Amino acid sequence: MPVKPYHMLTRSGRFRRMRPIILKALDQYDLDVDKISALQDFTNMIFKIETTSGRKYTARICTPDWRTSTDLYSEVDWLLALKDEPDIHAPVPLLTKDGQYFVSVPVADDFHLRVVVLSWLPGTLLLHRLTKKNLFKMGELFARLHIQSKGFSPSDGFTQRQMYRVLARDEVDALFSEDTLKVLSHQQVCLLNNIKIEVQECYKNRYSGREQPRVIHHDLHHENILVHNGNLQPFDFEDTVWG
Repeated sequence: MPVKPYHMLTRSGRFRRMRPIILKALDQYDLDVDKISALQDFTNMIFKIETTSGRKYTARICTPDWRTSTDLYSEVDWLLALKDEPDIHAPVPLLTKDGQYFVSVPVADDFHLRVVVLSWLPGTLLLHRLTKKNLFKMGELFARLHIQSKGFSPSDGFTQRQMYRVLARDEVDALFSEDTLKVLSHQQVCLLNNIKIEVQECYKNRYSGREQPRVIHHDLHHENILVHNGNLQPFDFEDTVWG
């Protein structure tokens, strides 16, 4: 019987297809796994890992071509530096038995899936707790990350990517696509182009100053922060760049 293409599988079918990948990856970690639960299949595939000792972890199968190995290495490298910061509450990466930052699991010839394991973060999305108090804490969190990053010394192999424009990863600019522009008036197109020039000029001026860029999260918003016991816990550091 032919194997159904991955994109034709149901959500549960995709998780079943990926379960052996997670199991093979977890063999590389010093974990006594008791239970694996599927959580999310959006950009990446996310699993909750529970051990016999009661400890919990998040395992992420990274979507191919979405992030490079350099991106993942940089994410883990900065998170390792953040683990001793008591007021940031970021997830702590778990290294493999031989000290690797992530696992690359072979799936087919010249095709691998990368897996990252992080400590489990409990809590509720800040999206659902948007109080004045929590928004003030969010500003404090940004400040703490910026202060920490000023003294951060990355390891060899850390990303050199910079946020020197709105789209830092060469994404398609949908706003200026042919499909978008053809439904706008000439006046609207001119306005957008003028705004684009102004924004590009702002980036140019910002990066021409004497202050050196710092490592930034680059995707820190109310859906990438959890609230737990009054603390804000940032996660999803895979967009880490200089900015």
